[in-house]
Amino acid sequence: MYGYRANLAGLYIAVRYDSTRDRQEYCDLSLWEFTQLIYAKNKYVDEYGEKLMFLGSDDSVTELLRIAGWFPPFTKKEANWLGLAFIWAPLPTVGSFLETLLSTETGRQLHSKWREQLVAAAERANATPIASGAGEATIIGWRDRASMASI
Repeated sequence: MYGYRANLAGLYIAVRYDSTRDRQEYCDLSLWEFTQLIYAKNKYVDEYGEKLMFLGSDDSVTELLRIAGWFPPFTKKEANWLGLAFIWAPLPTVGSFLETLLSTETGRQLHSKWREQLVAAAERANATPIASGAGEATIIGWRDRASMASI
């Protein structure tokens, strides 16, 4: 989760300072981290169920992922497809994952959807004035709560 948040922060900074190369790099790195989170979430839910119990309160695994920040509006089928690309990648690397993902039309569409929507979210976050003393770290909490229900 920390890797995902770090790449969201990197993208926020790249958008703020208009670095196209860094935007692409941070988008790809955050997709890699996001895919690992979704894959781990699905494995956990398959093994233990959706509910978490800790400190006297229960919550869902999906709800826990909201803490990470911006969440894309992928359908469950699309998120599962990303997980398959992750599994099918010959090596556990970002490059291998992207090569596998981009080798099919569906993968290219998901990659494009990811980049477009993530950069748009970062641009909206950069356009929002930061409250005095709030700091830029608060922007990393981008969320689209409605999109969480679909995964």
